[in-house]
Amino acid sequence: MAKGESSAGDGADALHRSTSRKAAPLPSVPAATPDHTALEAAPSWLERIDQLARRGAASDALAEWRRFRLAYPNYPVPEELAARIGRLKE
Repeated sequence: MAKGESSAGDGADALHRSTSRKAAPLPSVPAATPDHTALEAAPSWLERIDQLARRGAASDALAEWRRFRLAYPNYPVPEELAARIGRLKE
């Protein structure tokens, strides 16, 4: 074989070298939060629920309440708001 010529094996070797490289590791991705990608702070969320309930937007208030409880199942809720939500459910 003359200088500058390649054999069929050289092409296969080049292909093998190019495909045998390891892929770069994927960046880690944080787990998604349930129902919200960014949770609203509990106190301001409760305030918004209370405002919805006070102005008579019962279905919106109850929908937000369900989302809130999924995100914050054990968060303490003021008695007045808990009673207002209870009345909306009736």
